Amino acid sequence: MKHAAFTLLELLVVITIIMVLVGFLVVDFNQARRFQELDLTVQQSLALMEQSRASVDSGRVEGETYLCLGGYFEVGEVPQLVQMDFDLVTESCDTDTSQESSYGIIQGSAVVKTINLDQIHSQIWAMFVPPEANLVFYNSSGQSYVGDASIEIVHTGDEDLAHVLNFSVTTNQVTLAADEE
Repeated sequence: MKHAAFTLLELLVVITIIMVLVGFLVVDFNQARRFQELDLTVQQSLALMEQSRASVDSGRVEGETYLCLGGYFEVGEVPQLVQMDFDLVTESCDTDTSQESSYGIIQGSAVVKTINLDQIHSQIWAMFVPPEANLVFYNSSGQSYVGDASIEIVHTGDEDLAHVLNFSVTTNQVTLAADEE
């Protein structure tokens, strides 16, 4: 009596098919993980800017000094939460008093790719300024800019994965680009 059994060739074909399917799942999983890391960085960047605006709008002070709050964006780096003293004489943020912190953003998974504010910049502070929490941009030498801006954030493992943050001085809001919501 002959027993039904798999031949070695049939077994190899089944194992190969399973390996191909597992390979697709691993690729999809890695892509989903990178997208989630990028999305988390972008959502935390939006949250840090919204929290900064609300704090400045409510008149946040440290000691006797009003504070400017916002974000520091540098090409190749993760966004940072920033606090600066507000100079009552010049009615602007004092960039020399800048204090940056991570705001819990995952280090290195997603970084700033481009900063567009009337021209391309390599670094910029996007600050909410007392007393009305107006959005103002400062460069590394302390020069201020007023105007709308966009910042592209990409995943370090896949530059095709990107989100754009739009900064509006008209509404003093930071939003995700409309086609990415």
